[in-house]
Amino acid sequence: MSSKKLTMAPGLLVSVGASGVFALLAVGVMPRADGGERVPRDNFITGFDQEVSEGLHKVNQESPLGVSIFTDVTDLGSYLWIKQLTVVVGLTLVVASMFPVLRGRQTIEVPVRCALLVVAWILMMAVGEILNIGLKEYIHRARPPYYEAAHASGYSFPSGHSMAAFIAYGMLAYIGIQVIPHRRARWDVVGGLAALVLLIGFSRIFLGAHWLTDVAGGFAAGACWLGLCIWAIGILPGLGPAAARVALSADSIASPVPEAPGLSAPAVFPEKTL
Repeated sequence: MSSKKLTMAPGLLVSVGASGVFALLAVGVMPRADGGERVPRDNFITGFDQEVSEGLHKVNQESPLGVSIFTDVTDLGSYLWIKQLTVVVGLTLVVASMFPVLRGRQTIEVPVRCALLVVAWILMMAVGEILNIGLKEYIHRARPPYYEAAHASGYSFPSGHSMAAFIAYGMLAYIGIQVIPHRRARWDVVGGLAALVLLIGFSRIFLGAHWLTDVAGGFAAGACWLGLCIWAIGILPGLGPAAARVALSADSIASPVPEAPGLSAPAVFPEKTL
């Protein structure tokens, strides 16, 4: 097996593992058919969901400030915000990759590949949204009794905000790993984005829009789709190393004076996956 395939294997493994977790959660919470009606399941998973929801609802009622804070946090996982973020980051990536071309330090190949990476990201988000809607319609789980206060609608499992946030910010972390030149800064960014995704998931439970397992299911579905897409990006010609080449080109512009032989550090932009 080639080294490239070995490098991208973790993305596929994450996808397979996450799909297994999602399937287990879905089986545990999917309403059972009773004649022509769907009856909520009564088991350990749904019971625990109920306890968590009721406990957080009590805190919710006594903490207007908490409601205000987590309402702002939850907006960062909305499809509207994430679509805007994707456009801004995508344009920034493509425009930044054009500067080395204009200065004659790089060929047009890099911006073209970056544009393809951005298109792939947009398609990931669009298909992810469709998948979430389809999964909700298939599983047919009702929301918690407090969902109207959170201005939520539709079925509950999996959480759309949680799934969208995992895909969008996970892909942003993947791009950050490729672009940011310093290892410490790369992992600070990844850690910050991971914390944001967890906060968005928690906000959905705190506000009463979703059950705990809805959020966990959203993360699992998001990880499944993101892992599969990153694996696919890595094996498609040119897409994997595009962001790394942008970073190397930007680094060459920032430090145009060559260092003395033997003092320069080796490149730190190998192909990576999340």
